[in-house]
Amino acid sequence: MLVKEIFKILSLLFLMTNYAFSPLYNIAEVGKMEFIISKRKKQTTNMMMPVSLFLVTLGLSLILIDHTSVCFVLPILLVALSSGYLYVFIYLVALAMTLLFVENSMMTQYISLTGLIVFYLLSYFHFFKTKYMPLVLTAITAIFLYVFHYTWIQIGVISSVTLMNSYLYLQLVPIIMHNKADVYTPDRLMIISIIVLTMMTSLMPLNVAYMMILIRFYLLITIYYLTIQTIVPAIFYVSILLILMSLQMQNDVLALILPLSFYLLYQPKNKYIFTGYYLLSHIILPFFITYQYQYYTLIIVISAGLFVLTPQFKNRKIIVSDDYHDMTKQNRLMSKADSFAALFQQLTDVFMDNTKNSYLSQYIGYVYEDVCSHCSSCEYCFYSKDGVSRLGKLLSKGMKEEFKQEDLDYIQKYCVDPINYQETIKRYRRSYENMMKVENANRHMRKDLFKEFSMISHVFSDFSKTIQRLPQQLEKSLIEHLKAYQFDIVYLKKHQIDQSTYTLEIGLRDVKKSVIEEELIPILENFLNHSLEVLSIYDHPHYLGYTSIVLKHQLLFHIQYGYQQFSLDQNDCGDSYCSFHHDQHFYMVLSDGMGQGLQAAKESRLALEIFTKLIKNGIELKDTLRSLNSLLKIKNQGDMYTTLDLCDFDLVSAKLKMIKYGAFESYVMRDHKIETIKACSLPMGMASKLKMMSYEMKLCPHDIIILVSDGVGNEFIDILERNKEEIALLHPSEAATLLMSEVLTLHHLDDMSIIVLKVEKNN
Repeated sequence: MLVKEIFKILSLLFLMTNYAFSPLYNIAEVGKMEFIISKRKKQTTNMMMPVSLFLVTLGLSLILIDHTSVCFVLPILLVALSSGYLYVFIYLVALAMTLLFVENSMMTQYISLTGLIVFYLLSYFHFFKTKYMPLVLTAITAIFLYVFHYTWIQIGVISSVTLMNSYLYLQLVPIIMHNKADVYTPDRLMIISIIVLTMMTSLMPLNVAYMMILIRFYLLITIYYLTIQTIVPAIFYVSILLILMSLQMQNDVLALILPLSFYLLYQPKNKYIFTGYYLLSHIILPFFITYQYQYYTLIIVISAGLFVLTPQFKNRKIIVSDDYHDMTKQNRLMSKADSFAALFQQLTDVFMDNTKNSYLSQYIGYVYEDVCSHCSSCEYCFYSKDGVSRLGKLLSKGMKEEFKQEDLDYIQKYCVDPINYQETIKRYRRSYENMMKVENANRHMRKDLFKEFSMISHVFSDFSKTIQRLPQQLEKSLIEHLKAYQFDIVYLKKHQIDQSTYTLEIGLRDVKKSVIEEELIPILENFLNHSLEVLSIYDHPHYLGYTSIVLKHQLLFHIQYGYQQFSLDQNDCGDSYCSFHHDQHFYMVLSDGMGQGLQAAKESRLALEIFTKLIKNGIELKDTLRSLNSLLKIKNQGDMYTTLDLCDFDLVSAKLKMIKYGAFESYVMRDHKIETIKACSLPMGMASKLKMMSYEMKLCPHDIIILVSDGVGNEFIDILERNKEEIALLHPSEAATLLMSEVLTLHHLDDMSIIVLKVEKNN
């Protein structure tokens, strides 16, 4: 017995040191310090997990409900199975040691061995699903309880506790497998607290007072560093467990819950005020329980004293994190973008109605009032039993077109006042035609506004979705996104290598390699808006149902470029160009404003500035070009236009998308062969709707793309043919200089731009 009790105390002290202090320190410092571990320290940290599982298994085997500890020990088997062969071996060794000092432990041995055999068989025949492990283990436990002659009530209680603990403990697997600060989430720390508190209940046969002092001491530590909201489930769990173990613990449970509930109202930050608040909260106990002053004073004062004497972690000034500020700004920006999208959608709905108002009946009514209403034959023409006469029907025809001769003869023959009839219709027809012209113009304007507002609404909606992918919440957003597709994500971590390169390490349960390749990776690429390279997909044979994936985003290519410009105006060139990176794309845009000089320069620069801002704010290329065309058309009213020559390089797949609006022909050189790409679209701002034609091609290393404005002349292709071998050997800047010197010998009187781009593969 002495050895047994000493072992209990040593186990508890070790676990409190490992689980209570180390994780809390990591959580307190996460985000504010770099998690750097030397090789020696890393090995020590990794060894803590097997030792901890060994001691937890031994400790939990001491807790008995109805003379068995299966509901506490067996869930550790699931953790061991999910963590690897080493942990299964350690679990079995710990379980074997319990035979030395725990009575009635044979049933636990039988269930564990049966569970191991069943799970490995299921895994071998590919019938294994991690989420069903607790159910299978609970079913096996219920069968053995029945065989060992437990009552149905006992079977129900023990099986329920086993199932609940199994689901709880399985959430600790990422801590064992990765053992990094970011896996110590509040939920997992709460589960760790449940395990530690559960082990403390094993001291009940030794001394209830010692047990309650340790429980209160541990709860004070966890509440102070993790907040009461995190620990409330653990408090209720241990309270129910104490009552299940002994109904005489009701007063102790109430004496524990009632004072700690005060921290839900207010939780002091200062340690000494926190302790004083804890002591004062016990004043209410005599009103609810049979208060034993000596007993409760002992456990309350000693637990408070131990808490005060424990070393306090380094206090840091409480500040609002940068991530919080970023998320607040992000949410506000999303709200504004969504608001604008809703506004323009409302405007779109306003202009969506294309109902034609002909006004025909209105003008027929005017003629009727002026000519027919006072006529003696009005009853015959409009209200006879045979319906409206031909004279009444000719009112409608006369509003739409000139009368034919047969119509005029009929009017002359049968109308009482034919001259007044014809003149009145002719007068109102002119007004009706003018009204219809205005109505047609308004209808076309509404149609144009409908298109523009619909496009702007789509742009704002797309922008709002882009804001959701801001990097500060990438990992959390990815986990939520993948869980929405029913993927069981255990672990996800982004490792930034440099500005454009990073890796994603993902741990999943119960997923096939084909599903990862065909579904998960495309979902990730669509969400991140760039390509991912698969470095490894590994199904761990000793981690049942666990698959680890490492994906990498890296730019495989880069673009070298050089440019030369010539301007007739000494101060301003009508041609403008820009280049920039966005995600995994490199954009090169050349714009030529109409004419020369300052006005042409302003137009081309405006087009490039708008294009750059829209792309960098996450607007899709198609919507960007439509918006740019609409804005230029509204600004210039068709009096000015701007050409656009766009190259969109995908630096991962080496795909080129070239789009030309009224631009001069471009050239692609490969292996000394030149391919000419010509424009077949109007310049920007010239029409309400421009047809977008894109040329897509797969590039290879050392391919050369040449963009030019129309000032170089039609002889430029001959210059390329003469110098293509030399251009292939030169840097793009030198090649652009060479080409410009050749073009200038032709004496063209226009602004000229030459941009040479070369595709190179990264090392």
